[in-house]
Amino acid sequence: MARVEPVPPLLPPDDAGGASTARNYLVRSEERLNVTTARVPGGWARLEKYLVTETKTITVEVTHEEVRLVSEPTDAVRPHSDPGREKNQARWMYVSREEVVVTKKVVPVERVRLEVYPVTEERQISDEVRKEQIDTAGLPAEGDPYQQ
Repeated sequence: MARVEPVPPLLPPDDAGGASTARNYLVRSEERLNVTTARVPGGWARLEKYLVTETKTITVEVTHEEVRLVSEPTDAVRPHSDPGREKNQARWMYVSREEVVVTKKVVPVERVRLEVYPVTEERQISDEVRKEQIDTAGLPAEGDPYQQ
């Protein structure tokens, strides 16, 4: 049986027209996703104050004076008292009462502020990337040293 020697591959000519021996490789490249973050305005938060009216009910004790007639016997009759002489006379007495006086006063009750704090969350980012593929044309199949 005759032994067949493998034939060295033919090299395509280089740009100068001769056989290329120095450039027998290709560089394969592909795109990679490079994801970073940038701080941008995300909107506004406003702290606003407005008035709300509500009804407050408070119980307050008030007093007033009332009069009643008290009769007491006297031990001695006044000597010059004439019952007809005092019939048109009146005695007045001052009677007082408390009235509720309502005043309103604005007082500070709390200080309210906005606080900004970071919240970290994960997001899935998808994009298309391109990559080069290299095809082998004219080479023997894998494991076959002879070209067909």
